[in-house]
Amino acid sequence: MIRRMKDIVLYVVLTYAISWSLWLIGWHLAGRSTSLDAFMPWIMAGSFGPGIAAAILLLGQGKGIRTWLKCFVRLRINLRVYALSLLPLPLIFLAMTVVLGFRPNPAELDGGSPLMAYVTLFPAAILNGLMSIIFGAGPLGEEGGWRGYLLPRLLERYSMVHSSLLLGIIWALWHLPIIWLFPDFRDGIPMEIYLPAYVLMVVLLSYIYSLIWQWSGRSLFLCIWFHGLFNATADYAFKPFWLADWSAQMRLAFLLVAVAILAGLFRLAARKIGHRFMPTIPGHSGEA
Repeated sequence: MIRRMKDIVLYVVLTYAISWSLWLIGWHLAGRSTSLDAFMPWIMAGSFGPGIAAAILLLGQGKGIRTWLKCFVRLRINLRVYALSLLPLPLIFLAMTVVLGFRPNPAELDGGSPLMAYVTLFPAAILNGLMSIIFGAGPLGEEGGWRGYLLPRLLERYSMVHSSLLLGIIWALWHLPIIWLFPDFRDGIPMEIYLPAYVLMVVLLSYIYSLIWQWSGRSLFLCIWFHGLFNATADYAFKPFWLADWSAQMRLAFLLVAVAILAGLFRLAARKIGHRFMPTIPGHSGEA
């Protein structure tokens, strides 16, 4: 058990070292610019830190690398798991957008119908999320580490809820250099407001992602897809695409509410229906 904890600590330290080194080197090479767009290639490179650290440690241990790689292409998953993983988030965002009175900005529609924007914009994010796998975007590099390596080892010591909490904190703070150096990443929101809200949101997301990983039989494919789906959908929800006079802080609050609603739905599914058709990890039911 002590050895397993050492593996966890070593993994976290190695992941932070790889990603933070790439980000800080890129920031210096870019003249310490605060332009997020100019820094994006370095962000993408650093996003592979969790996966690279996992591969290094698995190769060093001399076992588990093939099983780990197979999880990236585990596609044979119950269709209800696909539906539960991919549909609620866009529908929650869409419902909140309508209830809050957001209207598409005509300048963004390029002559299209506002109704079609509501009907197609959020479902299209599902396909955009799939691009994370095809084009190797950030979620591909992250999920190989967070869910592919760290979560199974945390579950050997803690429940699903407690493992997700710890992983969420580690995952959120991993973003710290980007949050600190680039105000655009936090929409100009002050650090003392943004960071606590961001950590809470990532902890909730960690629980959601972990259940998807469990229900899908440890499929990293579906975790990457959902990760990409969230990134794509969050870019549309409560942002200037809509004609709504909301501050950046209010948009962050709406995003946090949407994630909390989804986490509640997933918690309900884990308690009420998950065991009926979803594979589980031996020794863990997904309950607290």
